[in-house]
Order: sequence, then structure tokens, then C-alpha cells
Amino acid sequence: MLRVQSRLAVSEHRDFVLRAPVGRALWSLAWPMALSNELAILTMGVVLFWLGRLVGEAGLVVEALYRPVELLITWLFGATSVGASVIVSRSIGAKDDRGLAVAAGSVSLTLAMWIGLVVIVVPTAPWLAGALVGDLPVERQMLQYVIGWVLVALPGLSVAEVLLDVASSTGNTKLTIVRVLVDLAFAAALTPVLISVAGMGIAGGPVSQGIAAGGLCVALWIMLVRGRTKLALGELPRGAWRPQWGLWKEILAIGLPVQISRMAYFVSQLILLQMIAREGEDRVAGYGIAGALFLFGTMATLALAQGGSILVGQALGAGLTDRARQGVRAALISGWFVMALFVVVTLFDRSIIGLFTSDRGITDAASHALSILRWAGFGVAAFQILMSSFAAYRATIRASLLMVGAEVVGLAVAFAWPGSALDAACFAVVAANTLKGALLLVLMPRITRQPPGSTPHPAH
Repeated sequence: MLRVQSRLAVSEHRDFVLRAPVGRALWSLAWPMALSNELAILTMGVVLFWLGRLVGEAGLVVEALYRPVELLITWLFGATSVGASVIVSRSIGAKDDRGLAVAAGSVSLTLAMWIGLVVIVVPTAPWLAGALVGDLPVERQMLQYVIGWVLVALPGLSVAEVLLDVASSTGNTKLTIVRVLVDLAFAAALTPVLISVAGMGIAGGPVSQGIAAGGLCVALWIMLVRGRTKLALGELPRGAWRPQWGLWKEILAIGLPVQISRMAYFVSQLILLQMIAREGEDRVAGYGIAGALFLFGTMATLALAQGGSILVGQALGAGLTDRARQGVRAALISGWFVMALFVVVTLFDRSIIGLFTSDRGITDAASHALSILRWAGFGVAAFQILMSSFAAYRATIRASLLMVGAEVVGLAVAFAWPGSALDAACFAVVAANTLKGALLLVLMPRITRQPPGSTPHPAH
């Protein structure tokens, strides 16, 4: 009876995703995630603001140097949310009621990965901090930031992302807005308190994010369990929280190739930041601010990638292969339009940069870096959208290898660049991402015309 009720309750939501005009369905899925992604970057901007104002230049330098590591690890853990999202979206299309079991298994996998990372990182944190800062005098602050982020921020943010992606895969993407509003409120209110009043110093930034995410995880799980019938997630089977090797393998087989291709970018950023660090703290801080502003554009196209993946996944689960192809094309065109708007907006960047710093050297470096980085946006839009769509097809290994190769080309451009290290890093980002977009565009017809990675279910 519960299974029948679940199917009836979800029919309206599912039918909209599968039967509404593709553009309308994509917009309905993507706009809440676009808003939440921009608010998430705003949250990072708030933390960056307090670090700059309360900790000073050292706070900006530490955040800039650690950000590639932070995003590298975050994207690695994101393999669970990508895999879970694809499985649940196809489950909704096929009406097989696996959703809640997949959610529990994905959370267990995320926590197992976190425990493994803690065992590795905590004993080696002093060495890692020293390696990241090089000759810059911020090693103590870096160590505090690393410990606070790994122990508190990472588990909360990662589990929250899994649960949000599961909810979004049902078509209920508006929950992502609630998540970032909570994060933003905590970042604005709690970060200065933890940094100054509680005496945590620079560690107060990541700790405040972790506290907010932890509370949100509890609220999200309660919502998913209570709404499992309406969302067609099925019942939670006994032992769902225990290690499920088959499910874990399925999740990682889908999500890991996608995330490895994205992680390659942050590995290259680690290398490029070490090059920039030789030119001084102003250059590092400026590049960090420019990179944060660049994320506003890329996170908007990431929302289109996420929405497109949901649409494509549900269409493939229902056997609607033509609609899946239409969804890929619509997301791609929309992504390029968004990045064109971003390029126009960032022509007026100095007033925005001034919110983070009043230092003239940092401002000049940030403005110069952004004037180059903005042109990487079109390639970023293409590769994010196509990689997410390919994940729904369960055909990402070849594309992932191409993405890693493009990053190698980008690093080659950086090392061969005759000018400053800041210019070399920025042009390397443009070259790598433009190449990524071009390679995936060439690969797109072959992926989207082949049968999906698992046998599609007939439309209901």
C-alpha cells in the first residue's frame, strides 16, 4: 500500500520533470540551486570578509592557500553525492523506491571516508601546513585552519550535500535555498564571535560553517524520513546504515570519475598558487579574491549542470532518451548565456573587490587576475554541464581522462609562460578550461546517442 501511495504522490512532480517543456523543466530545477549556489559563495565571502577584517592579511593568505586543498577534498567527498543523485533520480524515473536506502548508504560512505581522512590528516597536519605556506610567515594560522576545517566543517558540509542532492533528485530543489540561508546566517553571526570572543582565531571560520551544517543535517534527515512517501523515496530497510559494499561501489563508480576530473583542477591550483607565492602575499591574496568572485559565475552554471543531471537521469530512468538529449543541449546553451552575463558584470569589479580589502596592492592583483580568469567561464560551463549529464548516462571514465589531460596542458602553459606567475596561473586556467569544454563537446554526440549505462525502464 505504501508503495502505491508513494507512486501516486510523486506522479505530479515526476510528470512535470518528464513532460513539461524542456526549458521550463530545466529552469524549475535549476533556479533554486543557482540561488543557493550563489548564496553559498556569498557565505564564503562573508567568512573571507571576517578573516580579512579580524585576522588581517594573514587570514586572506591562509584562506587563499588552503582553498584548493579544501575544494579538492570537498569534491572527492562529493563523489558520494553525485553518485547518490544519479541513482535516486533514475530511481524516481523508474519508480523503484530505492531513494531512502541510497541516502542512508551514501551518508554511511561519507562518514567512513571522513574517518579515514582524519586518521591521515590530523597526525600530518603540521607538515601539511608548512608545505602549503612555504616561506610565508603564516604556518601557525594555517595549522589552526586545517584542524578546524577537517574535524568540524568537512563532515557537516559533506553529509548535508548528500542529503540535499537526494532531495533535489526527486525534483524538490528548493530545499537547497534553506540550507544556504542557514549557512549564511551562521557565517554572518557566529564567525566573528568564534574568531574574537571565543578566542578561536582563524579556526573560527570553518568551525562556524561546520556547526551550521551539522544542525542542518539533522533537520534534513528528519524531513526526508517524514516526507518519504510524498517524495517516493521508499522505506528505510533494516541495516541501511551498515556498510553496503555493492551500493558503495555503485555510488563511487558513478561519482568518482566526475569528481576526479574536477579535482584535477584543484591539484593544478595548488601548484599554481605555489608559483604565485614567490611573488609575495599581495599576489596570493589578490588571486584568492579573484578566484572567489570567479566562483559566482561557475556556481551558477553548476546549478544548470545539477538541474540538467536530474532531468536527464529521470528521463533515462523512464526510457525517454530523446528528452534526455534535449535536456543536455538546453543546459549547455543556458550555461553559455549565464557566463556571457558574468563577463559583462565583472567589467565593474573594483567596487566588489573593495569589500574584501582596502590594500591597494591586493586590489590591483585581484582586478588584474579577474580580467583574465573571467574568460575561462565558457569552458567551465561546458565541462560542468556535460560531465554532470554524462554521469546520468553512467559514461564518465573517458571524459574524466580528457579533463585530467586538459589540466596537464594548462600547467604546461603556466610553466612556459614568459611573464609573471600571476599571469601564468590565470592564462593556465583559461587554456585548461577552454580545452575541457572543446573536448567534451566533441565527445557529446557519442555519449548521448549511446544506450544509457543501465537498461532503461519503460515510461510509466
